[in-house]
Amino acid sequence: MSSTPAPQLSALADPLALARLQVLLVPVHNSASSSKGNVDLTDAVFDHWSGLFRSHQTLRGDEILHGALSPRSPSARPGKDGQGPRGRFLPNASAASISRGGSSNHVHLAFPSQPPAKHLYPLSLLRMTSFPLVVVGIAVEDGDDEVEGYSVDGKLEPAKDKKGRPRPTLQTQGWDSAFRHTLASILPETSAFPLVKRLVLVPSQTPSPSSRQGTPARKGSLQRKDSSTGGQTVVRAPLDGGDNWVARLLGELVGEVFGELGELAASLESPAGMNILSGTLLPSLSSAMPSPSHPQSPASPAAAARSRPQSASSASSRPSSLVHSNSLPIVPSSPGHGGASRTLTPGGRPTSIQNPSAPPIQASAIAPAPSPVQTSSNPFRRSGVLSSPFNRSSSANANASANVAAAALAKDIAGMAKYTTAPLAGIAGGRLLKLLGDMYLITGMYADAIKCYDDGAERARSVGDVLWEALAREGRAVAGVGEAWEARDGSNLSTPFPTSPIPVEILSHYFSALACLSRSPLPFPPTQILSPTPQTASGSFPIGTRVSAPQIGTGEGLLAYLYTSMCLRISHFVLLIFAAGGWGSIALSSLISHTLPRSFPPLLETQNDLSALRKRRLLLNQLASQSQLTRTSILGHAEAALGSYKRAMPKTEQLAVYVEVAWLARWLDLERKEAAATRQLASLLVQVITEGREESKRFASQLATDTDAGKDDNATGIGLGLPVSVNDPRSLRRRESAEGNASIISLFERACQVFGVDLLSLDVEPKVSTTIQTEREAETPSFGWADLQVELLKEGIAMAEALPDHAAVIRFCLSALKALHTHLTPSNQSQLVKLYPKALSIIRRRAIDFDGIPWWLPGRIVLSVEISSLSVNKMPFEHSRTEISTSEKKEGRKDPFLYNPRLKGPGVGKTTLVANEQVDVYVTLQNVFSFDLEIQDVSLLTDGVPFVTTPLPIMLPASSVQTVRVTGMAPAAGSLQIKGVNVRLMDGSAAEILLPVADAAGSKRDSKRRSHILADAARTKRQGLEARNSMLLSADGLPALPTQQDEHKWLECQIVEEQPLLWIKQTSLTHGTVMLYNGEKSIIRITLENSSTVPVDFVKLSFEDSVSREAQIVVAEGELSPEQAYEIDYDALNRPVFSWDSPGDLVIPPGGRTVLTVYCLGKVGCVDGSIRIDYGYINRKEESASSTFYTRRLTFPILFTVYHTLECYSLDVAPSSEDKQTGSVNGPTSQPAFSASTDDSLRRALKETDDRDVLFCINIRNVYGVPFEVALGTAQTADESAEPLVVTRLVPPGATERLVLPIRRQGLTQEERSRAIPSLTGRQYVVQKGKRSEAELARTREAFWFRENLLQLVEISWREPGSLRSGTLSLRDQALAGAQLDAFRLDELAVSLTVEPRNKETLQAMDFVDLRINVANNLERPLRPYVRLEAIPTSSNDSSWTSPAPPPAPRRVSSLPATPVPVAKTVAFDGVLDATLPLLQPGESASHVVGAVLLASGTYNFRAAAEEIVPTSSIPPTVCFSPNVAVNVA
Repeated sequence: MSSTPAPQLSALADPLALARLQVLLVPVHNSASSSKGNVDLTDAVFDHWSGLFRSHQTLRGDEILHGALSPRSPSARPGKDGQGPRGRFLPNASAASISRGGSSNHVHLAFPSQPPAKHLYPLSLLRMTSFPLVVVGIAVEDGDDEVEGYSVDGKLEPAKDKKGRPRPTLQTQGWDSAFRHTLASILPETSAFPLVKRLVLVPSQTPSPSSRQGTPARKGSLQRKDSSTGGQTVVRAPLDGGDNWVARLLGELVGEVFGELGELAASLESPAGMNILSGTLLPSLSSAMPSPSHPQSPASPAAAARSRPQSASSASSRPSSLVHSNSLPIVPSSPGHGGASRTLTPGGRPTSIQNPSAPPIQASAIAPAPSPVQTSSNPFRRSGVLSSPFNRSSSANANASANVAAAALAKDIAGMAKYTTAPLAGIAGGRLLKLLGDMYLITGMYADAIKCYDDGAERARSVGDVLWEALAREGRAVAGVGEAWEARDGSNLSTPFPTSPIPVEILSHYFSALACLSRSPLPFPPTQILSPTPQTASGSFPIGTRVSAPQIGTGEGLLAYLYTSMCLRISHFVLLIFAAGGWGSIALSSLISHTLPRSFPPLLETQNDLSALRKRRLLLNQLASQSQLTRTSILGHAEAALGSYKRAMPKTEQLAVYVEVAWLARWLDLERKEAAATRQLASLLVQVITEGREESKRFASQLATDTDAGKDDNATGIGLGLPVSVNDPRSLRRRESAEGNASIISLFERACQVFGVDLLSLDVEPKVSTTIQTEREAETPSFGWADLQVELLKEGIAMAEALPDHAAVIRFCLSALKALHTHLTPSNQSQLVKLYPKALSIIRRRAIDFDGIPWWLPGRIVLSVEISSLSVNKMPFEHSRTEISTSEKKEGRKDPFLYNPRLKGPGVGKTTLVANEQVDVYVTLQNVFSFDLEIQDVSLLTDGVPFVTTPLPIMLPASSVQTVRVTGMAPAAGSLQIKGVNVRLMDGSAAEILLPVADAAGSKRDSKRRSHILADAARTKRQGLEARNSMLLSADGLPALPTQQDEHKWLECQIVEEQPLLWIKQTSLTHGTVMLYNGEKSIIRITLENSSTVPVDFVKLSFEDSVSREAQIVVAEGELSPEQAYEIDYDALNRPVFSWDSPGDLVIPPGGRTVLTVYCLGKVGCVDGSIRIDYGYINRKEESASSTFYTRRLTFPILFTVYHTLECYSLDVAPSSEDKQTGSVNGPTSQPAFSASTDDSLRRALKETDDRDVLFCINIRNVYGVPFEVALGTAQTADESAEPLVVTRLVPPGATERLVLPIRRQGLTQEERSRAIPSLTGRQYVVQKGKRSEAELARTREAFWFRENLLQLVEISWREPGSLRSGTLSLRDQALAGAQLDAFRLDELAVSLTVEPRNKETLQAMDFVDLRINVANNLERPLRPYVRLEAIPTSSNDSSWTSPAPPPAPRRVSSLPATPVPVAKTVAFDGVLDATLPLLQPGESASHVVGAVLLASGTYNFRAAAEEIVPTSSIPPTVCFSPNVAVNVA
């Protein structure tokens, strides 16, 4: 466990301070010796010898040299033992002493680092042990003087003159004067202390560690002789053996102190001394220090009487209220005091006997009565009864106890006679016994001290002298500790505090002393002018209840000092018992040495080691369980010293109190209590330091004024020896002192850490912080009370300004803005944001060493980073070079799939940018403060190819979110990653904020880690200071969110090589609008200009229009049949709205122009369209073997207005002539409907038609307001010599014309008929929703292909008369019925019947005719036909044709009836009616002739039938009939 050693405990809180004899070690410098070139005292020498002195904390009784006592004063009264007053307090001096023998007594020493404060000297008699009774000066001796010192037997042999008197040497006179000057500088002139003083001249060199003690290292080191000059003793120390020599010297000095105490006790017991003790509340010891130039020591009462008029005159200046006497008792002094006389001086308010005070707190009021326990091996355990604390007796009990105490005192007069012979009646008796108890306590006679304290306290209580009673009871408690320590058994056993009667009794005496102090009157009356508390207006912060400012001269500060010091001593008394685990030898040893036992857990160097911290807390809990003392109760005693009365003390004493409370809270691991004390401690330190610095400035200014006095009247000094002219307008500013600022700030930082305030660190490297902002960060739990944290930081800022510490001002301001901005009002935020720039400007102006400001903005200042996509005309598109070769072919391979993952283009998901072109990046910033945030620059953090950005300054408004544009440019092609934003504020703080792209995997990973953290945090409930963020993050090792940059994905950009840039300079359109008739074609000319420095060698046009978009939507729905989808695709591919003829290799140089020609077709329903021009530079010289290239695209939008002019409907396909079909041979026939046509070419075509021709008919209706000339013609055939037939009609507005055009019937092979309906685009194959039969599918395909042949034969165009506007009409929307397709389809087996008269053109009855049956094979295979001639009735009432149906007969080779059809009785046939023709090859024909005689006149109808002769099969045979032929016979 890493720990730090516990610091030395302060003497202010020492429970045994009253029993310690103070020895003050001071360095002495002789200016005369230094001017001669002798070696001066160094720190190393002083530290060495002061360490030797401090190593002797306790002296045994046998180590005190009683034979070295100075001769008795002539006025000293001899004691009972014949030794006089100076041997009174020797351990074996009086047989009446009840203490142990002299060899068993111990004298405890204390070595303070500084003399007491001057305002505490009124307590010189009341608390004598708070002042140095011995002063030892340490100086380096000169090497010129003869070495004198100890003899071998160790006796003091000072040099003497002829008359036997001490003979001073020249050197000792100089050192004596220097020593007196040193004491005069640190002690008041009227100070009665020290009682004994010595000046030790030490060697200029420290002995080596290897040298042995007592071995002489120089000549005469063992023959030293003390010299005495005027009562001042100067002693020379040996070079070696210093430890033993120091112990001997301390024994001599303590022996002299014992003698001085005896003299003092004798003076107090005198009648004058008793009068002064009873006259005022605070009598004190004083001394008239002789002048250093005229040292004169009144060694007798006569000398004191001679000096009395002067003191009386000085006393006349005191106020009349001060009680004084013309016969003040003189305390005889030894020569070791320097010749000064000590007197008892009255001080404070006059005293009188009062009512008895409340009885003391009994031991039973501290702890409950213990249960009977077994006898312990501890011999000094006492039995007692314990109960609840702070219970005072009632007034009746108080009076009763007062009467009992008075009776006890009357009986004990004879018992106290062995301690003093002075009368103990009245106030003086109790006070004298208290002072005697102090002297016995110092000399280590604790039993005698207890006796004096108990009797003195009761006497003081009986007369209402509560102040002296309080100090007597405090001494009684300390004497009890000393007595218990002398009776210790040395075992390690310890008992709990409540069950140990001795510590409970001691604590009850402490509590009684506190209760008496709380009731003590003010030491001085309000009219007192001389004030023992010089602070008139304490500027300390009030804590708790406010009290009025103390009145001047009342001595309230002295009472506060006594009360607070006693509270601290009580807390340390209980602390050391707690640290030892209970009452025992260990606790007593710790109390005597005032150190923590080794078993007490030491403090930790750092609070981050949680295992060590928990281990220490566990040990503290074990100690609390063993001692049955709580840590809060221990600290509660010290907190009692922090009442509002502390304001009466000087700030330095207040500082000492807060330091002790803070250390005590730290040892007990009460961090909140420590932080509260540390907070007040830092505030007091700031006040003390600032007041000291102001005083130093005033002193330096006064010194400079005094130095410059007498110089030139026109020049003034600046304190540096440099004259400055009065008329000089310039001024000089002294540099501010920063000494101690860092320590104060570190104290405040510790308080902030406990209160949960996260302070910024100014020494963080690097200064530019890197923060990774994820899409959703885990919320950091807050700790502490926000309002308290705000007030704490406000106080810290005020402290830093007062010091001044400008770096701390900046740190606290920024910490408040970062961590507590949500709890700061807008006005507070404005003050902070104005305050820290002022401090920063001062630092920069004065060139103060400052590391810079860290990043302090809270939360997410950068919300997002977005790359602005290039404009449409600048966006580069990636292509494969194989597209160029494919496009050059007439028909490239089409991918049947709409989505092919294998052809996914490279760089999908990346933003593509162009080299050497400006790019706009939009950064969204957030300002959470209530003031405008000024940002010096915002730049981008990139990786990959260089990216040059221009830093952008910005002012973010208060509480706003703003998006700014950052421009940049990449000079070369390659890959670019944008990782985040670099933000720099006006104060110099900067941060690199990384913004990873939240992909699916990263979001899932962050979500898992965040859930793990929140789950673990909610699993365990933490309380107290363990809930702080630092402990939450480090206690269980919870995984944090990813911080490594490699775990994230960044915004990636692909920088392509520099691209050309075209723009449309002009077009042939007006306002980009085209107005066309339906089917009209127009030409659009577009002029392009190259505005870049890169040529263009690739241009490709693509088009889009509203009709094609709607068609794609309909096709994408998948609800169309294959025939409908084919029609839509055919219209889009063969009749597009836009088309153009590529000019081949087209090159546009930089700055060049070119004209593109685009053809436009008007379609009804087309409202808009666009022309996309893709261009690029693909044949680069520096191009490496790359399979891709980039193009740019220009889009030219066009608005359409297409007028609906002509409608086509009622498409029909009919046989060419009804006359030919009926076969009229004789008699007049009616003209066909189309014979009236005036078109000669049509008339001729109609006459030339045969059974292989049909008529294509369609109606044209004009729905527009102008006439149109419509032409229906056949399409251009491969035979260029044949002139196509065209039928033209003029269709007026609102009129309808039917156009007729003869066309040839078409036949398709079986392969052509069975072909699937194709898909003209690369559309993915879609399975049909409904299943069709094979026959239905075959019929659908056959109808589709016959219709396609029909539509390819004809075309319709139109022209507007009187203008050049023309166009075409589409027939793709016309549907054909089954009968129309049958008429257009060529028969597979063609049968025709003709009537050929014999020798006559006009037929009459009884004439012979030949009926010829012609059969043609139009199939793809040979066939054998079977034909039959039939006569059919001419009317429905002709019964001559009817006959019963023959019975069924077996099938033969034909499906025709086996029995001949009954023929009419008026027709006689010559030949067989049916016959089998020979095998006909494809395209061949054959005929069969039957002769007939028409027996009567009238009309005869004949029909021929033909059937293919096939083997027996399930497939029905092919049967064809010829048209009916009518024959008219006259």
